[in-house]
Amino acid sequence: LKQGLSIYHIYVTDSETLTVSASTISRLIKYHQLTATILDQQRVVKLKPRKGKKEEKKVEPKCRIGRTIEDYHSYMK
Repeated sequence: LKQGLSIYHIYVTDSETLTVSASTISRLIKYHQLTATILDQQRVVKLKPRKGKKEEKKVEPKCRIGRTIEDYHSYMK
């Protein structure tokens, strides 16, 4: 990584000596288990962090009283 190679390239060329996958290597770097840092990975530095999922708002059943499709049809009549 210090020489500018990607994790995948290192994994492919040294697959006999490595006992873990390329994704595990990147995970170990992320959690500071290896001496390389995230800044040594060119692609990770360029990408924006992913957005998390938005929380769904739960509607209480009390709010739905009188708001069904049958109530709407009776109101329109």
